[in-house]
Amino acid sequence: SPAPSWSRRTVETIIKDYRLTRRSCVAVVDIHSGLGPYGYGEIISDHPPASSGAAMAKRWFGDSVTEPACGTSTSVPKAGLLDYAWHAAFGDRGCYVTLEFGTYTVDEMFEVLREENYYTQHDRRVGIEATTLQAVRRRLRDYFFPDKDDWKEMILFRSAQVLCQALEGLRREPAER
Repeated sequence: SPAPSWSRRTVETIIKDYRLTRRSCVAVVDIHSGLGPYGYGEIISDHPPASSGAAMAKRWFGDSVTEPACGTSTSVPKAGLLDYAWHAAFGDRGCYVTLEFGTYTVDEMFEVLREENYYTQHDRRVGIEATTLQAVRRRLRDYFFPDKDDWKEMILFRSAQVLCQALEGLRREPAER
């Protein structure tokens, strides 16, 4: 059977090294980009809809929380997410959300992902010019991280807002249970 991925092993190490399973309450805000309107920070809860984690997310982050399982998110429901390692580690003592920042269209995302995959696979077989591969990878990076002041300012503002909500939720949580 295949070994756990690097990212899974890393998360398991973080949980163990920081003794997170012994904490009374844990918040995880996993920051991503690529889905949704340009610069908008969507709070996505992949907790099961009727779970304590979903209720906690709504208490902490309010009406802006979206749930793929309920059809309210730009993200579709997915299985096998790394989120579920966090859910399993904390049960009803934790809240895991994804803060997803929009960039450009989904069609463009698939285009740049296909292009990067094609050139990476092609390079492994026959080799391509380094400048071509660099340009393709730059386009991929620019899709997921627009190097524009307006986008970066929106990301910084929303990140600070959501992280403050998480800290306030942690502060209040024992009293809310």
